[in-house]
Amino acid sequence: KPYVRLFSESTNVMLKNWEALDAGSTIDVFHHMSLMTLDSMLKCALSQQTDCQTRKTNDYIAAVYELAALTMNRGRSVILRSDLIYALSSEGRRYRKACGLVHEYAERIIAERKEVLKQQHGEETVNRKKYLDFLDILLEARDEDGNGLTDAEIRDE
Repeated sequence: KPYVRLFSESTNVMLKNWEALDAGSTIDVFHHMSLMTLDSMLKCALSQQTDCQTRKTNDYIAAVYELAALTMNRGRSVILRSDLIYALSSEGRRYRKACGLVHEYAERIIAERKEVLKQQHGEETVNRKKYLDFLDILLEARDEDGNGLTDAEIRDE
C-alpha cells in the first residue's frame, strides 16, 4: 500500500510528458512506459529520485538501455554466445563498460544508504520511513551467525 503513492507520482510524470506533446504527434509508448517503470522501481526498491522521465540525459539510464540491447543482440547471434568470443568483441567491451557504470551507481547508492542507516541507528529519528524498501531489507538482513550481506551480494540482488 505505501507504494501506490510512488506509482501514482511516476505515472503522473509520464502523463505530464504526454500532455506537453504537440496535438496529433506520435510517441514511442514503449520508451515512455520503460522510463515510468524504471522510475517506479528505483523509487520503491531503492528510494531513489532520479527524475529519469524528465531529464534529457542520464548515464545510468543510457547504460541500462545499452545492456538490454547488447543482451538481445548476443542472444540473436550464434557467434557471440561464446563467452570467449563475446569478451573479445567490441560488443563485449561495451557490455563490460555499461556493466561497470551500473555497478558503480549501485555501489554508490549502497554506500550512501549504509551511512544514512548508521546515522539513524546512532540517534532516534522521528522522520523514519513508514516502510522499508528492498535495499533497506537487504542491508538489515542477517544470517543465523549475525552476518550481513556484502556490498557485492547486495548489488547483485
